[in-house]
Amino acid sequence: MRRRPGFTLTELLVAMALIIFIMSILAETFSAGLTTFRRLKAIGDMNERLRTASSIIRRFLSADHFGGKKRLSDADFWKDPDGLVIPARDAANPGTRYGPPREGFFRIYQGSPEAGASEGQDIDGNPSFRSTDHGLHFAVKLRGNNRGDFFRAQVPTGSPLLALFAPDRRFQEDNDTFVSPWAEVAFFLKDTGETTDDPQNPDLTRRLPLFTLHMRQKAAVPDNEAPIEGGLLRKQVPSSEYYTKGYYAEVCCMPDPADTKFLYFNNPTDLTMPSRRLGAPPNQVQTLFGRPMSTSPSAGANYPRLQDEPNALYQGNDVLLTDVLSFDVRVLLQGGTDFVSLEKCGFPMLNDALKLNNGKNTYVFDTWSQVRNDSTNEDYASFWAPGNPADERNIPMFSRNANGTGDLIRIRAIKVTLRIWDSRTLQSRQTSIVVYL
Repeated sequence: MRRRPGFTLTELLVAMALIIFIMSILAETFSAGLTTFRRLKAIGDMNERLRTASSIIRRFLSADHFGGKKRLSDADFWKDPDGLVIPARDAANPGTRYGPPREGFFRIYQGSPEAGASEGQDIDGNPSFRSTDHGLHFAVKLRGNNRGDFFRAQVPTGSPLLALFAPDRRFQEDNDTFVSPWAEVAFFLKDTGETTDDPQNPDLTRRLPLFTLHMRQKAAVPDNEAPIEGGLLRKQVPSSEYYTKGYYAEVCCMPDPADTKFLYFNNPTDLTMPSRRLGAPPNQVQTLFGRPMSTSPSAGANYPRLQDEPNALYQGNDVLLTDVLSFDVRVLLQGGTDFVSLEKCGFPMLNDALKLNNGKNTYVFDTWSQVRNDSTNEDYASFWAPGNPADERNIPMFSRNANGTGDLIRIRAIKVTLRIWDSRTLQSRQTSIVVYL
């Protein structure tokens, strides 16, 4: 009887060992492939999120921010035929009149000096910054010929706002949607209270705080003195419609300075005044940054931050991005060669004169206002144009020279850098938006 050929026990053990070895290699390869796929998918998702937020920020930054199509980079931006004469400014051209634009505004907020945001250099040798207390706040005027081109805000059915511009088919048609080409728009971070692992500190001695990027937009009334049925617009809506019922959360309004029982709907000229904008203390329209307007600029005050807006008013916010690590804003000045922080611009801002944020080196650029409103004791022009060069440093219109006088500020462009985080793959992604103003 002939024996059937077969494998010995040793051969079977060797074969099993080889099979296990090959399977372990395949399993490791498969696991590495899944990890790579997850990382690539996370990068793709973060890129998509950044792309969406960037397009919105770029759109609003590229729009008009002032009446008459004025741009921050215009050589005559600060000149106004109806402004005030400042003898110390132009010895060669006496009689030149200066002043901020009559409609609209642009504000940049940086809550700490640049040193606190520096991360050194990236792998390409470029300076890297992580900022969590920067903000943008400005007026926007959209151009167009139909309702879809403008801002939309939900209002109660039958609101007097819907009676504005009735003959103009570009504007009001619906019974609960107010449409306007003007709005104030803000972008800022809100701390979520959450943290995540920092891959650069594996011993977990430091955690990375996570933030949410908010966008706040409130439609403004182009003409709040336009006649409507029933009389003046400012005497039509009780303040409780906003502060109690939450109506008009998407409209730029506040208690009427003349009668706080009613709402006052801001127009583009009202928005030039800081006390009329988002972040201003509610029910305190006769104050500037939390202090009476009659107080000397050197008395000190806290500049209102958008993050400090009363929680009741946050119902109109839009969340653009979650898990944000950094929102960094930098500017390119006329004659400059690089984007820099406000601290490096030589701006006096408002920090020296008003001791912003309790002296915590807060830097602010604000186009300010030249409005004098006797009914509220607001005289913004007196803060920037008294004719004394030393007083010019109290306002954001001039940058500081060594001799104490100021040069007119001209911002050519702005750069916004966004960085977000993926907690599952411990990756971050960053993008920069550059817009010429």
